[in-house]
Amino acid sequence: MELSFEQGEAESIYKSLDYYNKDLKFVNFQNAWDNFGGKGPLMEFVYLITQNESITAKLSYQIKKILIDSSDVGKEKIRLLRYTVLADSYGSKVKLKELNQFLQLKNDIVFLISLLQKEYLIKISGDNSHIIGLHPVRSKIIKYLLFDNEINKESDFVLDALSFINDNTVLNFLRNAFFYGGLLPDKLIERLKFFKPQTWQMYLQIFRGLLWKGIFDYTEKNIGILNEVYSDYGKSWITVVNFDFANNIDGGSMMQNVDIFTDEQKQYAKSINKKFSDKVEIFSYCKDWLSRINTIEIIPIGNVEWNSFGLFLFWLDYFGYNSIELNLSKFEFEKDLSLHSLDSISHTLYGIKKYNNQSYSYVDLVENIFLHKLSEKYNIICIEKHEDDISFHYLLDIVDDKFETEESDFLNAISMEVINLLRFAFPEKKQYNSNCVGHKFSFLPSEYDSSIKRIPQKNLPLKPLIEIN
Repeated sequence: MELSFEQGEAESIYKSLDYYNKDLKFVNFQNAWDNFGGKGPLMEFVYLITQNESITAKLSYQIKKILIDSSDVGKEKIRLLRYTVLADSYGSKVKLKELNQFLQLKNDIVFLISLLQKEYLIKISGDNSHIIGLHPVRSKIIKYLLFDNEINKESDFVLDALSFINDNTVLNFLRNAFFYGGLLPDKLIERLKFFKPQTWQMYLQIFRGLLWKGIFDYTEKNIGILNEVYSDYGKSWITVVNFDFANNIDGGSMMQNVDIFTDEQKQYAKSINKKFSDKVEIFSYCKDWLSRINTIEIIPIGNVEWNSFGLFLFWLDYFGYNSIELNLSKFEFEKDLSLHSLDSISHTLYGIKKYNNQSYSYVDLVENIFLHKLSEKYNIICIEKHEDDISFHYLLDIVDDKFETEESDFLNAISMEVINLLRFAFPEKKQYNSNCVGHKFSFLPSEYDSSIKRIPQKNLPLKPLIEIN
């Protein structure tokens, strides 16, 4: 989301600064605003009125000074700076060790960083493991000064940066690269033929980045139809358009399904939705990439890695890519997976159940880990597995402080949380049932019990398929 900085806000800031600092460099606010050019980031405006110089002008002078330095030090400072400000501008940060390996510098990278730190251009993280920009606004200005559309294209540097940006920022990095940096998905997919991610988290984040681009391009392609709907229905357009990309709900959009709408409105929604291009287009980039992967040899260690592994297998199965070779025999299911969250274990269990025959051979082991941990956390006294359904009965512990929820109906929250875990862990079941015991303290009979659930699978769409809508 782009943040706007309005004239009224600028005037308020100017008056506040003027009250405390009588040595502002302008006659009045209007003089300052005119010099500012009427637009730009807040930080640059503050810098201008206190220093009588724009940040852009100051940074431009610094960068030009480095650019005309033809020594190895000058050239390597620029190389280091380009990747760092690009990552910072795109919501990421650079891993120091990996960047050093990639750049193959003649000068010590720590020495170069110290020089750039003294010029207030970049900084190093507290644990000395990452290089980051001093501020995203400053990084954005420096990026503008260091890149162009011909020789030093942002999109080319983006492809290089995949090997040394922080794994948990890859999604943000790619979204910004697609939107602002002109990165083409085909170029990314081509580069991924030669670049193997080193973590399951990065595999999942790249997938999500390509999925985001697919949704973005689909929206752009159909923007004319969306504008037509908005013109007819305003903010209620969301009830008209069927954005259920994974076809979780039968019958199309809300307007087509809900009885409060007239037959005429339902017919309008039906006809307008036929004009949209095929929704499967959003998955084309993802499928193109996944179809090129032959083996993944990563061993998941830690909660994030197990969760990413399970969710990546979810998508591999969803698209039918079930023959990628995995090194499952080296996975530490008992030693490591058992230590982590029920979400991660349930996602892993889903993945190995659905992926292929090799992965299914580990189901009993992971299922036992999951059920033991689930029973322990939620005081479950009995789990009944039948052919088409699974039921659990749990004991209410009125002094239990392990379960946190913002819901006023505590029993409903517990039942639904466990059911959502079971939905992933037992995707083969057609219904999920729950019941609490030991919670009825009143002598007055009551037919209502919010702990009792009988929910068919069709009413529990899986979260990854909902999130894309």
